[in-house]
Amino acid sequence: MTTDIVQVEHRGAVSEIRLCREEAHNALDTALLQALDDAIADVARRSATRALIVSGQRVFCSGADLEHLATQSPEQVCEFCALGTRVVDRLASVPIPTIAAVGGAALGGGFELVLACDMAVATSSALFGLPEIQLGVIPSFGGVRRLCRRLSHSTARELVYSGRTLSAARVKDLGLVLDVVKPADLASHCEQLASRIARNSPLALAAAKRLFVADELGDGSAECELGEVQQLVSAANWREELAARRNRRSPVL
Repeated sequence: MTTDIVQVEHRGAVSEIRLCREEAHNALDTALLQALDDAIADVARRSATRALIVSGQRVFCSGADLEHLATQSPEQVCEFCALGTRVVDRLASVPIPTIAAVGGAALGGGFELVLACDMAVATSSALFGLPEIQLGVIPSFGGVRRLCRRLSHSTARELVYSGRTLSAARVKDLGLVLDVVKPADLASHCEQLASRIARNSPLALAAAKRLFVADELGDGSAECELGEVQQLVSAANWREELAARRNRRSPVL
């Protein structure tokens, strides 16, 4: 599904969702969130996709559209936040590995989109932060809970309480970004990473993703892991993949 504000591109086993509301620095309004939700659902239904890249254009996402929110009633703002939470949670649970390709700013809801991805690659000039506290509100798309799972409580709290902006290098030091690259190298670096992931077994990738999602939700256990392994080794694909590796050939699936 492609619209004027969200583009979806499929390149073999790699799909990309690109935010295209460039004139507003990809600020999130209701229309953009709904289009993003539809795009994520579209990719999730595509069986050929084994890895997903989420990107912006010159700016990844500057957060919620303040002009849009200024026209909303308190009830409408709460509905907007509920929609944002559903979209970000859908991205977090999509059954394939996800990569955020971050150029420019990833602030507020934009940073929350990054946190919902399995990994992120950023340009050296990228900026990150949750500035909502400076506007008299709090992050409302799951940013607090995801930061608490990935960082020490004191670090997560300082970032939310201060609302300060962080450089890509600092976010990498915190373990929230995998690689920092030159702006000109962002697209190719993410494509190579996604292609490397996509060469692996789709069943195993989906199983690994389910385990990560379960662990983030507090539902992970050794029993879950063993159950996933049992399903994988019982599938015909596993025998073929094992035979291919032993015989130094590509699997025929």
